[in-house]
Amino acid sequence: MLQFDIEVINGKMLQLYQDNQGIKFNSQLHRSSIRDTYFQQNNNQDIPKYRGANSNYYQFAKFHQTKGNEITHYQLRKCLVYNQYSNQLIHCNYNKLCFYNPCSYKQHIQIIEDNFNSVSISQCDDQILLAGLNSNILFFSLRNGQRSEYKLAENGECIINQADFINNHEIIVSDNDNQIRIFDPENLNQEKYLATCSHCVNHCAIQNHLIIACLDKPQIHGFDRRDSRSSLTLKGHVSNNFVARFDPTNEMKVATSGEDKKCLIWDLRNYQVPFDQVDAISKTFYNILYNNQGQLICIESNDFVQIVNLENSKLYQVIDFFGQCGGCTIYKDKMYFNLQSHRKMGLFEYNLINNNNF
Repeated sequence: MLQFDIEVINGKMLQLYQDNQGIKFNSQLHRSSIRDTYFQQNNNQDIPKYRGANSNYYQFAKFHQTKGNEITHYQLRKCLVYNQYSNQLIHCNYNKLCFYNPCSYKQHIQIIEDNFNSVSISQCDDQILLAGLNSNILFFSLRNGQRSEYKLAENGECIINQADFINNHEIIVSDNDNQIRIFDPENLNQEKYLATCSHCVNHCAIQNHLIIACLDKPQIHGFDRRDSRSSLTLKGHVSNNFVARFDPTNEMKVATSGEDKKCLIWDLRNYQVPFDQVDAISKTFYNILYNNQGQLICIESNDFVQIVNLENSKLYQVIDFFGQCGGCTIYKDKMYFNLQSHRKMGLFEYNLINNNNF
């Protein structure tokens, strides 16, 4: 096991013209000009969205220059969790689990299996669940370090895009063999639910009996877990879809993100057209999350995170950086996201502003 003392950049101690990653610029104008050059090289129409940010929900606190933040798969954007059992941030990378205590600034990295290549991470109490690139999932116990790997398909090249704990006692699995499966962790030889789709399944969200599935196609499909047939279709995206999330404050609303650089918000009581939408600044939203403050956090693959007011999506904050985001997690009034960059990589820590709930 490798152990590190992590260097931390505190927001209150930033030097003049030093940004939140600790990158030093000649002036604030210098950094702005670099960002503008990026827009000019890609798409000029992105500038108004970036410049139009008009709200401030989170404030930069610290940048933890952790190790092992590399992104190993182009959809590898759901690889960071805050675990209450261990009071640590945990992110996965290749065949490693990276454990970090954001209070003591101590990190240790553990090899889990030589040939395991992780795609996503989930947790339930002291159990960590990893999805793998080779038809496999892996359980890791934070209590005793015990690990158990399981093959879920004979096709060794089938990517398990998602393996998440649901309802604290089941797991849902989405894969490139076009399947949605629900298992009891104690019996992985027999599915409790199986739906076969027309395309690869990238991610699913589940609320009660309703499963919302994002596939390698524009349409979003809904399934009742008591029936393997699709029960509804959401039409609004124009390309493949990556993530679905139910609104924790309103079970009739769900958000989906697609390769078309849009996050669409749906009201399932009237789903013929999207209820609202959030447009990306530059790249696809590979991950979306809700916090408990009435905001939707939309994470682009590169450079930008948007925090959007759900009551009025024209009110939003933009967090910008240089690099790729490999995961985001929220714990109480703090938001962390994992950054890979050729400049400086690590974990951002942001604090909720004017939070009275904790």
